[in-house]
Amino acid sequence: MKKLIFICATTLLYANDTLSILDKYHATLSDWIVLKSDEIDKYLSKKNDNKILSKTVIGIEYTLGYDTKDGFSNNIDFSFGLDLPRFKNKLHLMAESLRYDLKNIKNSPPKLFLKENEEKSYNVALEYEQINKNNMKFSFTGGVRFDKIFFEPYIGVIAKYKLKKVSNWDNTFQNKFLFYTSGEIDDIVSFENIYSLDENSLVGIYNSIGFNSSTQYQSLGSEVSYFHQIDNNSYYKVGAQVDGSLKNLVDPKVNRYKLYAQYKNNIKNRDWLYYKITPSVAWKRKHNFKPSYRLGLTLGVKFGKR
Repeated sequence: MKKLIFICATTLLYANDTLSILDKYHATLSDWIVLKSDEIDKYLSKKNDNKILSKTVIGIEYTLGYDTKDGFSNNIDFSFGLDLPRFKNKLHLMAESLRYDLKNIKNSPPKLFLKENEEKSYNVALEYEQINKNNMKFSFTGGVRFDKIFFEPYIGVIAKYKLKKVSNWDNTFQNKFLFYTSGEIDDIVSFENIYSLDENSLVGIYNSIGFNSSTQYQSLGSEVSYFHQIDNNSYYKVGAQVDGSLKNLVDPKVNRYKLYAQYKNNIKNRDWLYYKITPSVAWKRKHNFKPSYRLGLTLGVKFGKR
């Protein structure tokens, strides 16, 4: 049934009459979101400058997937970025995957570059940038983690340091430390390298290690990817991932190898409505490293102004 609904929805989106109706609803809702964001911004900043506009964005993605080993699956990703340009303390409200940030590489073309996100646990976070000068960014954060039907408040500290640019390389080190009300502690250390080949292509290298106080195991992740922006409406990406673990910082084990490709295209040149096709092959420890093939189909929509 879910497969049929997904196919019917995709087909209807390509009908001009359907898109015309959706354009009106999208414009109305986007204007309302920006209006409310501006009202909040003006109230907090005590400034009424109408020349400054909020770039608040709300995004929703629905993904239907089929894996030859694990069968069908579906997932909803939600993102929310509240932009308050007048508020001098740079307060940000966001919803994101807890363990992996949605990557939007700044100052390195192409702008459409996004890190693949497969996590199913979400959080709503309030972040305050206390220090943001030179190459160092230091923030305090607090919010709620959602996991299935449970939620748990947390506070934390995020430190980012951008190393001096070498040739076309952008290198960023990040440490995210989170403390939950249950007493659980998360510490995720990552190092990202982005190499700009030209205005439309780049290579990304991402490595991370995660520590959690509730387990003796530490998570490891590595990814190498190539991204190419075809035009303003589409891109493709190919990459390889290796996921593993340590036990008390020793005895490393690989849990999964993965090769994937992804193609994204805006529907009828609308940057707020798009689809993604993501085929992949993985070798997982739980399947004795026998290959499993997966195809993911995603429909996405974004509201607000960018």
